[in-house]
Amino acid sequence: MKIVKNLKLFIPHFVAVLIFLLVSYIYFFPVTQGKVLHGTDNISAKSQQGEIVPYSTLTGDYCAWTNSAFGGMPAYTVWVKSDSPLSYVYVVINWFTNGGPISYLFIAMISFYILLLCYGVNPWIGIIGSIAYSLSTYFIVIIGAGHITKVLGLAYMPGVFAGIYLVYRKRKLILGATVMALFLALEIAPGHYQIIYYTILIALAMGLHFFIMALKNKALASFFKSTMILVLAAVLAGLTNISSVWTTQEYTPYSARGKNILTAEKSTVSTESQDGLDFEYATQWSYGVKESFNLLIPNFTGGSSVGELSEDSEVYKLFSRSNKAQARQIIKQVPLYWGPQPFTEGPSYMGALAIFLFIFALFYVKTKEKWWVLVISIFALMLAWGNNFEFFNRIIFNYFPLYNKFRAVTTTLIILQFTIPFLGIIALNKLYSRKDNLDFKHALLWALGITGGISLLFALFPGLAGSFSGSADAQYASNQPFIDALIADRKSILQMDALRSLLFVALGGLTLWLFNVKRIGKPLFIISLVLLMILDLAMVDSRYVSHKDFKTKRVTKNSFVPTQADLSIYKMEMLNKGTEGKVQAFLNKYENNPIVENHESKELLALNLTSNYRVLNLSGGINFSDALTSYYHKSLSGYSPAKLRRYQDLIDRGVLESQIRNFARNFASGQNPNSYSLLNMLNTKYVILNNEQPAFYNKDAISNAWFVKSVKWVEAEDEEFRFVTNANPAEQAIINYDFKGPQFANIGFDPQAQISLVDYKPNHLTYNSSAKEKMLAVFTEIYYPKGWQVYIDGEKADHFRANYLFRAMLVPAGDHTIDFKFEPKSYMVGNRINGLVSYLLLFGIFILLIINVLKYKRAAKEIKEVD
Repeated sequence: MKIVKNLKLFIPHFVAVLIFLLVSYIYFFPVTQGKVLHGTDNISAKSQQGEIVPYSTLTGDYCAWTNSAFGGMPAYTVWVKSDSPLSYVYVVINWFTNGGPISYLFIAMISFYILLLCYGVNPWIGIIGSIAYSLSTYFIVIIGAGHITKVLGLAYMPGVFAGIYLVYRKRKLILGATVMALFLALEIAPGHYQIIYYTILIALAMGLHFFIMALKNKALASFFKSTMILVLAAVLAGLTNISSVWTTQEYTPYSARGKNILTAEKSTVSTESQDGLDFEYATQWSYGVKESFNLLIPNFTGGSSVGELSEDSEVYKLFSRSNKAQARQIIKQVPLYWGPQPFTEGPSYMGALAIFLFIFALFYVKTKEKWWVLVISIFALMLAWGNNFEFFNRIIFNYFPLYNKFRAVTTTLIILQFTIPFLGIIALNKLYSRKDNLDFKHALLWALGITGGISLLFALFPGLAGSFSGSADAQYASNQPFIDALIADRKSILQMDALRSLLFVALGGLTLWLFNVKRIGKPLFIISLVLLMILDLAMVDSRYVSHKDFKTKRVTKNSFVPTQADLSIYKMEMLNKGTEGKVQAFLNKYENNPIVENHESKELLALNLTSNYRVLNLSGGINFSDALTSYYHKSLSGYSPAKLRRYQDLIDRGVLESQIRNFARNFASGQNPNSYSLLNMLNTKYVILNNEQPAFYNKDAISNAWFVKSVKWVEAEDEEFRFVTNANPAEQAIINYDFKGPQFANIGFDPQAQISLVDYKPNHLTYNSSAKEKMLAVFTEIYYPKGWQVYIDGEKADHFRANYLFRAMLVPAGDHTIDFKFEPKSYMVGNRINGLVSYLLLFGIFILLIINVLKYKRAAKEIKEVD
């Protein structure tokens, strides 16, 4: 009988897993039909990988460098092919979740559930908390947007705190350290370091709480022992991802998030700290102080930047007077958001019921646990306010370690996404156990008064929220009737959502009261709260990510169908390569039937991987965030906030844009654009002015490498930058005195000398040179010293920086083969360490499982003998 009783203990966990799977499958059901989310960031991310993924597919080798965006950058900043044994975890999860969005939601639920179990929360109550965490609107919105590294970081984050709690409170040192190491390793693996940073902030607040408790209980020795074990676990987790951590640490100083190089004018680097991002740039997405009410009332500031209205709306009534068909189209794309952010995909709605439980917990929970949760929650909210709470945030930005490396400070709200359901469930579990219920009435009235009162107040007096006017409204200034109708609809949206939140607060309060007075039992109590939590969150989530947002894979693939401009570039490249015989077959396949699986075409991929030129796409204007061009070509633009610092300077200082504008202006006036030094140095061979017309061939592009006649030595980067933008790159190289040495003696110039690229791989470029003199060669490749090595006839040589951001080297007289290879030790050695430590971690987990199974069998045998 006791054995049966023990087996019954697993029933809640089994049911929990089934519920998590059911919720995940229902919400993302289209995945089972072979559909995918058509998020813009998903498209952009795949575009950035347009060179390295095909290269890996065709060669079986991972390439650590890509030239497809921003003139070139380390490939591990945009895509990493994981060979870590920890990837087996994804394989197992994907096996029964269909992968993708379903797996993300499921992992988040399981991770939070494990945390609550470690805290001693009843499994049935844990189901409610897991749903509250994973269905929070921000989590669903970023899944829809395609921020997958952020999603995975959030999904695994709760498990990290489970391990910390086991070590500090439960004194299960080995088990806790193992749990923490595993979840932290899985969280680090996607490489979203901003999420990891906020995880550390929560862990520090949690650790400070346990330190104070240890200080009061005179148990500091035990605390420091536990802390050392956790530090070792964190190191172990870091070592399983040492390649990612090492390469990031190595690359950051050279990236746009590193220290400023130039001293004059404004850039995205902070001029106050001289290291990290500029405050205005980093806080561009700052939550409004009033906007924070949408944690409780979802569309407090209108929801997403572009939303849909019903036919009962004032906007529809306005336009339907003249044309009902047009009115139906207009209300599908209405600028509803009126908060201070530039734009947004949706609010960080935590759930009216979850907020209600959080406030309830503040008055109901008497343990010291609640104070660290409250403090870190308030701290995170103030950080999210960014430039709307400037005095506080400038101090944090300038003096808090590493904080100025991250942008979009609204992301700090993920801390609240964790703390709000966490503390609320701790209180709910206390109520469920029916212990110390003397404070129930007091806590319930406060929770109802605060959450219900705020909701009722804005339902009755929506004008208290503000003007309901947003920055985007300026473009409609000439249409005052539309502005008036829009403001009326925004006000109505706020009122309806305030009433909605009031309803869920009231139902939640009623459920707690009925349970406390024993009018309903535990099963109905759990079922009611599970359903209320799902309805509350899922109904809001579906406003931003729903089944209609899923598209067939063909629709997504058609985003990558090559344009006529793309095809014209490939045609010209074929002709230049002397493959005229293949051109007509090529055109027949792609120009006459463009909807075939051409973006998967081996011909296009192979051509892209054996050519090295750059493309400037001006079809949508000057847009340095254009990612699609990177799918087929080496682009001057791209989709990455972590581009190289020196390339970012070209953008920030307006130099590249100025040359592009001059190019476009001259082209439009019928002149032949030429002498644009930066565009030519970047080997901008083709310019797309219209996607449906052939690309312009820039005959003045300098090609992949060239010899120069002379050197101009400069002392500072500012001087180097200034001369480069005005120099004639074909004649002269601008080099910093830092690189000057005796090797520059006796440089000559042979007008008949030749140097050309003869073989291209993203991480291995081979050139042939022929000259009668020792000469200086400049290469159109971006200079990055951490990994690029050069060899002349197989012998290692030196290279240096020229013209502010390009590679250069001295080439001896004679005929030579020059090889540039990207061989970063941080990646190559780091990968070996990754694998070794990951195997050790998995082996340790396997041993722990065996030990626990043996303990269980021994206990079961003893019970059987007693029976």
